[in-house]
Amino acid sequence: MKSTIEIRHVGVAVLATGLLLGAAGCETEGGQAEMSEIPEVAEIEPQVGEDGVELEEALPLTSEDVGDIIMASGTVVGQPLPHGYFLETEHDLVIFVESSVEVEPGQVISVAGPLGEVAAPVFEEWEVDAFDGEIEAEYEWVRLFFIDDDAIPVS
Repeated sequence: MKSTIEIRHVGVAVLATGLLLGAAGCETEGGQAEMSEIPEVAEIEPQVGEDGVELEEALPLTSEDVGDIIMASGTVVGQPLPHGYFLETEHDLVIFVESSVEVEPGQVISVAGPLGEVAAPVFEEWEVDAFDGEIEAEYEWVRLFFIDDDAIPVS
C-alpha cells in the first residue's frame, strides 16, 4: 500500500514537471528538443483548493473551526507516534497530524484534512511521548487541535 505522503509527492512532481515543460517551451534544432530556461520547482506556488485553507490563514483556531479542511506543509519534528506526528511549518507553527502513514523526523511533507480538537491531557501526552519532555522554545504550538490526514482519500 502506497502512503498518502508518497502519492501526494508523486502527484506534485508529475504536475510540476508538466508545468515546467509547458512553461519552458521547446525549441527544435537538428531534430532534438532543447529546453530554454526551466524555472526551479520551488518557484511554483502550490494552489490551495477551494475546500481547504492553509493553517496560518486559519489562525486563531477555535472549536467552531473543527471539521474545516486545513492544509499545512513543513517538517516532521520529534519522534513520530503510532497514530501521528508533529509538523513544524515554515512559520514555526507546530501542529499534530493524526495519520497512519509512517514518517521520519526531518521529513518534509504536505498534509490536508479536517481539523479535530482534543482534550488538554491527551495533547500533553502526545507532546511528552514525541519529545521526551524536551520541548523546544522556538516552537509556536497549535495546542488542542490536530489535522486528521487519514480522513481525505487520495486518488
